Amino acid sequence: MTGRVSPPPPAPEDVPLPEALPAPPLSFSDSTTSLRRQLLRLTWPVVLQNISRTFMLLVDTAMIGRVGTSAMASMAIIAPIVHSIFSLLVVLGVATLATVARATGEGDRVRQERAAATSLLAALGSGGVLMLLGLVLAPLVVEAYRDASTAPVLAAAHDYTRLIVLALPLILLEEASAATLRGAGDTRTPMIVALAANALNVFGNYVFIFGAFGTPALGVVGAGLSTAICHSLQGLVLTGLLFTRRSPIRLSGRSFAGVTRDAWARLGRIAGPAVLEPLVIQSGFLVYLKSISMLGPAALAAHRTAITIESLSFMPGYGFSVACSVAVGQLLGERRPDVAVRAIRESVVLAALLMSVLGVAFLAIPEVLMGVFIRQDADVIGAGAACLRIASLEQPLLGAAMALAGALRGAGDTRSPVAVGALGVWGIRVPLAYALAFPAGLGLTGVWITMIVDWGARAAAFAWIVRRGSWKR
Repeated sequence: MTGRVSPPPPAPEDVPLPEALPAPPLSFSDSTTSLRRQLLRLTWPVVLQNISRTFMLLVDTAMIGRVGTSAMASMAIIAPIVHSIFSLLVVLGVATLATVARATGEGDRVRQERAAATSLLAALGSGGVLMLLGLVLAPLVVEAYRDASTAPVLAAAHDYTRLIVLALPLILLEEASAATLRGAGDTRTPMIVALAANALNVFGNYVFIFGAFGTPALGVVGAGLSTAICHSLQGLVLTGLLFTRRSPIRLSGRSFAGVTRDAWARLGRIAGPAVLEPLVIQSGFLVYLKSISMLGPAALAAHRTAITIESLSFMPGYGFSVACSVAVGQLLGERRPDVAVRAIRESVVLAALLMSVLGVAFLAIPEVLMGVFIRQDADVIGAGAACLRIASLEQPLLGAAMALAGALRGAGDTRSPVAVGALGVWGIRVPLAYALAFPAGLGLTGVWITMIVDWGARAAAFAWIVRRGSWKR
């Protein structure tokens, strides 16, 4: 016996179509060992998928590093801007996963289809709007970093970001489709598609960056072209898979005709507050980057390389964040909040442990890791190695914060992550990074010390909110 409560019968207008194939809930066990195993089963495909997404930018950075220090400095400007764009797109995925997971836990296949179809329509509509806005706003953001030291690298940054902006509608389809599959418990399919796109990106970078097979050598712009193409293909493939028999939530043309005002409202209630989170946090990160850019091109290159390496350690935390979202959403749909609490606890412990293991490498071999990207600049390697040693202390705090935030999002609480993120970035990271870098004279080291304080405060705030228990309702 799992203690599940049967969902109420559907309203007359919600009677499912005969061919609708429900995605069953994952039947999370009351056993701690079984619960941990289920979380790990959900987590590892998400980890691999997001390693592959991070690996796209990592490959771009590594291959661009062969072009020269100037090209690497341009990536230091490009990467946070592109990351900010992608963070905004994740909002739709957060809302989709929460609504699909809750409907899956309730056993309501009609709501599953409606949530998925609503999300795909929202992806196309908002993707078009964001593309138009991005074509206007992205150049202004890039220009904000213009000074005597960065002027030579801005042209490439403009071209790279423009290519990503043009692909936004299809990138949003990728986000919505992947979140739909995850909410239904299928984290493997998005992983497989992402790994294939990542392999294609390596080939595309080789062709477009260095000018293989008669193609002109485009340098940084070639990396942007390859990345935009690969993300677009991911969106098309994942969306197409939702219309096949192998999908846990099979869509058809009639799925879109069945989208209701209530489905839009349900998605909007979760997505609305979530939109503020990347705007608040990423705008803070861009201001925070200004402090680093003021330290000069060498500090920018060291920071960018160290962040690229550290980003691999984010993956276990993000994986458990998604797994915890799925578990909490489905378990609340099944009316089992006590098991949801245990799932959160296990996610936090596992995320902190795995990220701490990766942090050991940052402490033990930072120069080796930096040398993968930078081979001829000892000053950049030394500065980046110091950053990685500091990052090793940050890992368990970061893992705990990510898992706890995922739990709240899975419960449909997207307001709390906004408040906590604002506290961490604007209340701590932006002012403290400047204070430690310049008045205290610690430079790039002071900037990275700030990260430990930021994530420690966020982990504590999330733990307090989860302990209060209002998310269970």
